[in-house]
Amino acid sequence: MDIRLRKISSAGICRQSFGVGRDKFIFFGFTGFFRINAVFGIYIYINKKQYNLKNLASVLSFVTNINHVKQKEYALKFPWAAKISFYTHSFLLSACFGGILYFISSYLFLSFLIGYFFHLLIDILLHNDFFSSKPLYPLSNFTIRGFMTWYKVKNFLAYNFGLLMVLYLAMFL
Repeated sequence: MDIRLRKISSAGICRQSFGVGRDKFIFFGFTGFFRINAVFGIYIYINKKQYNLKNLASVLSFVTNINHVKQKEYALKFPWAAKISFYTHSFLLSACFGGILYFISSYLFLSFLIGYFFHLLIDILLHNDFFSSKPLYPLSNFTIRGFMTWYKVKNFLAYNFGLLMVLYLAMFL
């Protein structure tokens, strides 16, 4: 899901439900982007000669292409990256991490609960592909397939911005 949509939806839920500023709960809503894409992108950038890539633009194109189009190849060539994705999208492991945060800081726990769990719920709906949600991973490979794969839907960006506009109007009017 688009980072802008995650940020604005997490902020809106927090503002409406808890009466706090919209900037307070954004972090965990879009950490999904950083959890694997940034790590994988950095790895590919460091090893770009091995994959015949010349610059940052070619690395970003490669990472996007293998992650969205050639997912089975991605899982075979980079099994560590695929596993990170499954671990970070497990409700089971997220609940364990949330429990640790609960004892550290109620503020961080609430931020995580709203931002990251909302991210996981949205991902359940928007992944009907190799990265379909595995909520009990690593204990089970049980998979919940969404009703669409967001990056394969024609005009998804228009739908995304339409939803952003609706959310914005609902939150701030």
